[in-house]
Amino acid sequence: MFYSNEFLVMIKNCEKTMLNSTRLYSFLDQNKGFAVYFLEGQQLIQDMAVRQNLSQDAFHYNRNTLLTSLHILNYLKASENIGYYIDSEKPYFRYKMEANFNGHYRTLLIPLDFNSFPEKISGMVRLSKFIANSSTPYNSIVKVEQEPTSNLINRILEDSYQVKSKIFISDDADQSIMVQKLPPEQVDKEVVIETQSLEDYITKNHSHFNAIMQAGLNETTEIISRFEKMGYIYLSSKQLNFHCPCSKEQMMVHIANLEEQDMEHVFEKNVIEIKCDYCNSKYQITKDEINELIERGLQ
Repeated sequence: MFYSNEFLVMIKNCEKTMLNSTRLYSFLDQNKGFAVYFLEGQQLIQDMAVRQNLSQDAFHYNRNTLLTSLHILNYLKASENIGYYIDSEKPYFRYKMEANFNGHYRTLLIPLDFNSFPEKISGMVRLSKFIANSSTPYNSIVKVEQEPTSNLINRILEDSYQVKSKIFISDDADQSIMVQKLPPEQVDKEVVIETQSLEDYITKNHSHFNAIMQAGLNETTEIISRFEKMGYIYLSSKQLNFHCPCSKEQMMVHIANLEEQDMEHVFEKNVIEIKCDYCNSKYQITKDEINELIERGLQ
């Protein structure tokens, strides 16, 4: 789906269309040994259009990257958090997607005036997984040279999780599908498995997947029913919500740790306004508030 500049402006100026919350669905093709994950993200992308002031090309890059990178949540366990980072040098930009097992996520695309839709990038793609009660995250870094942007998430999943999977996005709705070939030990041994490669499986079922996404289904019961009619077993679904944990207190702590010289420069007018780049929340902070925080020794 390609949104025009006029349509993006219309979304921002109008009230939100009533859509069900974004959900990530899991299905199983037990007889052939494949899992299929369906991300219904129409509400998610509408929220993004309202929340972020992006150019047309930047919006479409952010849309495509978000609809693919959120499939990483399929591999999270309880109490785990994950960060997916693209540090592109050619062209220069930074993309961040951070999420947790509960389905909360936030994204950032910088510079804020980023205005392109890169088909290929050169740089680093990083995956950081934070495990509860562990101070050291698991990090996976992949260096890419003129890598198609559509393949970045597939590369990081293959290198980090050693899974045979592929993610593709709908051209008709804000939805995406990930197909994963399951290892033999994850399949019921009493079921006769038809040996089939990931590529052959996708080729055989691609028209069915496209038909589902072309329908633009948003109701949970309709989505589950459609997949079940194709022979899939419904396993579970998870609601996804944008959530930024920023706060005025966090912003104040960062400022309180500045050098005295920098502090004087920041507070030339005794009050500053700080905006969170993730959610655009704004915080008014005075020099007196920072001095009080320092005196309490909370920095």
